[in-house]
Amino acid sequence: MLWGERMNDFISLTVVIPAYNAGMTIERSLISLEKQTIKNFNCVIVNDGSTDDTKMKIDSMLSKLSFNVQVINKENGGVVSARYTALQFVDTEFVLCLDADDEIPSNTIERYNYCLLYTSPSPRDSTSS
Repeated sequence: MLWGERMNDFISLTVVIPAYNAGMTIERSLISLEKQTIKNFNCVIVNDGSTDDTKMKIDSMLSKLSFNVQVINKENGGVVSARYTALQFVDTEFVLCLDADDEIPSNTIERYNYCLLYTSPSPRDSTSS
């Protein structure tokens, strides 16, 4: 069951994952995203010049995922460069940064959604000057 009673509202969220030689871990990370109780999020994966089978593992997972995924392949520049590259493709209000070896509980995005929408003060309550 989803948190709260007003779960018709959803934050706009992109999960950013830089991946360098993550062939042994990227599938588990993506599976943990697939298991999320809320699937209305985007994911940007940056393959940061991997020399192992990371690209192949990502490509093999794409058809199994029920959320929007964008994959960017670039020359190796390090994790900061990969995250910066990913942010250029983000058009959502919030970003969740994961590493390619992270696995998150199945209600993580649901809980973020609830906390960001319904707890006070909400980031949406801020007014720009």
